[in-house]
Amino acid sequence: MKGRLMKTTTPIEMDALVLTERNSELVRARMVCPAPAAGEVLVRVKASSVNPLDLKIKSGQC
Repeated sequence: MKGRLMKTTTPIEMDALVLTERNSELVRARMVCPAPAAGEVLVRVKASSVNPLDLKIKSGQC
């Protein structure tokens, strides 16, 4: 859909890594994408990563 606006009325789901508490495992979950408010945009991300700061936050060091 390059160059096209995507309009939808049904909720769009996304995969997310969720941290429920410090020192717990990251759990993969399906979540409903937040709807953008006026003046905001929703960006589709094809790939992401976990970096060292994420791991420090996970372990409670930050």
